[in-house]
Amino acid sequence: MASWTTPPTFVDGVPLTATELNAYLRDNPQYLYDRYVNANVILSSSITTSSGSFGTATGLTFPVSNGKNYSVLALLWCSNSSTSGGWAFGFNAPTGNYNMFATYSGETADTSQDHEWQNATDTGTGVATAQVADRRYFQRIQFNFNASASGTWSLRWKRTTAGTVTLYAGSVLLVNSD
Repeated sequence: MASWTTPPTFVDGVPLTATELNAYLRDNPQYLYDRYVNANVILSSSITTSSGSFGTATGLTFPVSNGKNYSVLALLWCSNSSTSGGWAFGFNAPTGNYNMFATYSGETADTSQDHEWQNATDTGTGVATAQVADRRYFQRIQFNFNASASGTWSLRWKRTTAGTVTLYAGSVLLVNSD
């Protein structure tokens, strides 16, 4: 990762050298990009799965760096084509310490919420059955982890028992790191 370069003090009538400009204009944007602080990862088009095994939610991934702490808030819209099936969400990441807290809606009553804690990759119980087929339900999931290796973090998902699960465009990951 590039290091932060303190911005120069600008003085009227004193030209900046190429070295001063390169250090400030090249290094500082790279430093901010590498930190990946306050990033939004937005699903640009809807995706579907009929798999009962966890798979990557294509488009909802981001790079992580060894030794960094991350907090991720997933705000998701999803549905199932069948009332006999539901959905589950999890994550995959390089090695580290993980916590996931999910608040699921959509099961048994419009106002019901299921809560779930997970501390391992590719796990999650989720919603067993959708109350109404093809109705969009809002899911809120918070992930916190400390990466002990660099790599890629990905939202993972699956259907629970039946149907096809759709994750709608506009679903978003709000990412923050130190």
